[in-house]
Amino acid sequence: MTPRSARVLVVEDEETLRHYVARGLAKMPGVEVTEAGTLAEAIAAIDAAVPDVVLSDLDLPDRPGIELIGELGSRGLRPALTFVSAYARAFAAQIPRFTKVRVLEKPVSMEKLREVVRADLEARGLTTSHASAADAAPFGVPDYLQIACLGRHSVVIAVDGPTGSGQIVVHGGVVWSAQDASGRGEAAFARLALASGARVACRTMREAPGDRNIDRAWEALLLDAARVADEEARTKGPSDAPAPDEDDELLDRYFTGELVALPPVEEPPPAEVFGEAVDRGTSALLAKKYPEAMAAFLEAERVRPGDRTVLANLARLRQLGIAEPAPAETTPSPDSEAP
Repeated sequence: MTPRSARVLVVEDEETLRHYVARGLAKMPGVEVTEAGTLAEAIAAIDAAVPDVVLSDLDLPDRPGIELIGELGSRGLRPALTFVSAYARAFAAQIPRFTKVRVLEKPVSMEKLREVVRADLEARGLTTSHASAADAAPFGVPDYLQIACLGRHSVVIAVDGPTGSGQIVVHGGVVWSAQDASGRGEAAFARLALASGARVACRTMREAPGDRNIDRAWEALLLDAARVADEEARTKGPSDAPAPDEDDELLDRYFTGELVALPPVEEPPPAEVFGEAVDRGTSALLAKKYPEAMAAFLEAERVRPGDRTVLANLARLRQLGIAEPAPAETTPSPDSEAP
């Protein structure tokens, strides 16, 4: 089985709805979601990285979504393709009779979309490591980590909690990687290791472990996660922010007509942006993708200037001779005066 994340492309011209659907699907562990608002953007995304699953609206602003069938066919690509539209019946006659294309008519719940994506990925030999209440064992992440690391086993620990899902990979008794909907690396490990009320399942890993994004011992990782959790419990005050699973409720209310419009999707706070950038930089360093690491750590430095770990990694990359990416050129406005 290929170790990379499963790729899902969401094509929807209504920006807020697209963000909600993409964020809802990104909660599935091992799933990487790309967004497109037009057919042209969808084709560019497909050419950049072939998706495993495509969910597309049919009524797009530049060209009908139905033309995705021809665009994929001309490239010899066969991702699982599902059209989701309020105009499904109107377009049905245009879909070739023997084309393996699924058509869903709105309203469609977020859980239904996840079921569709999960089924399509499993049909392709990919898995989202979804842990159901029936198959989850009565042990927590620390229990599985201790058993796997001391016994030098290779396992995938899937965590399915009320605030999202993710997975921790242990390879040969070494904590190899962690990923959830909010990021990768040690930050994701900390969120998953002590997730409250989570269902945890463990399976033997028979595929390649994939890219490594954690390089510390499991004991130190757990101790740090516990320390951070204790500090947050002492300092965190009451919050009115909605829980992540409220996205599903909002989508259901929108599709049934109870909501006229979805509230805007808030941008992630600087702490999340910083952590995600550091995770990407660390992963790129481990994979010896030094230009990518430089770009990620520069992004982290812009979000939180002066962080010692970020500065040390930037200094290391500069010593290796890695050049900083050139700043994007700005096009002068037509009204600006020529020098």
